[in-house]
Amino acid sequence: SLCGWGGIGWVGYFWLRHRTLRQLLFGMRPTRSSFAGRGAGYQDAPLRARHRPVLASAFRTMNEALTPSRLVRIEAEALLALAGRLDGPMAGDFDRALDLILRCGESRGRVVLTGMGKSGIVAQKIAATLSSTGSPALFLHPAEAVHGDLGMIVEGDLVIALSASGETEEILRLLATLERRGNALIALVCDTGSTLARAATVVLDCSVPAEACGLGLAPTASTTAMLAMGDALAIAVSLRK
Repeated sequence: SLCGWGGIGWVGYFWLRHRTLRQLLFGMRPTRSSFAGRGAGYQDAPLRARHRPVLASAFRTMNEALTPSRLVRIEAEALLALAGRLDGPMAGDFDRALDLILRCGESRGRVVLTGMGKSGIVAQKIAATLSSTGSPALFLHPAEAVHGDLGMIVEGDLVIALSASGETEEILRLLATLERRGNALIALVCDTGSTLARAATVVLDCSVPAEACGLGLAPTASTTAMLAMGDALAIAVSLRK
C-alpha cells in the first residue's frame, strides 16, 4: 500500500535512489561525500538558474500527463509511431518474423512467449491470441525457466521475448541455452541496441516517444505498443495461412 509506513518506505527509497528527482523537485545537489554512503552528503543548495526551466518543464509534463485524455493520446501517438515503422524501416524485419512463425508451425513447433513483469502479462495475452488464431503458443515464465521449466522448450520451437529495456536479467539467462539448442528468437524491445536485441534472430522495435506517466516510469505506452505488435503478428500469420 502507498499509505502508512509502507508508503513512507517507498518515498524514502525513491528519495535515496533517484538523484535526478531530488534535483528537479528541490534543487538538491550531491556533495563529494555523498558517494561514501547511500543518501549521505546531500545539501539543500539553491536551485541553479539553468535548472529552473527543467523544473518548470517537468511540472508541466506531469500536469499534462494527469489529464485522462492526454494519457490516451500519448498511447495513441505511440501506436502511430509504431505503424509508421511497420510501413517503413521495420517492414522487412516484420516479414522475417512472420516467416519464422510460419516455419515453426509447419515443422510442428510451438511459439513460446516469455517476459517479466508487465511485459510478461502482455506476452501471456499474445500467446493466447496466437493460439486462438491457429498458431500453437504457450507462455514460459523466465524466472521459472532457470529453475527447470526451460525444459518446456524443445527443438523446433520459436521463442518470442518481450523486454522494454532488453536487459531483463531473467531473460538474458536463457540466451545461452537457446543459442545452444538452435531455437530462433524474436525480440520485442524498446532498445534495439540492447543485449537481448543483439542476440535475437529478428528484432522488432517497440520504442515509444514517451510513457503515459507523469514521471515516465510506469510501463504504459510501451506495453501498449508491444501488445499491438503481438496482435499484428498473430493476425498477419493467420491471414497468410
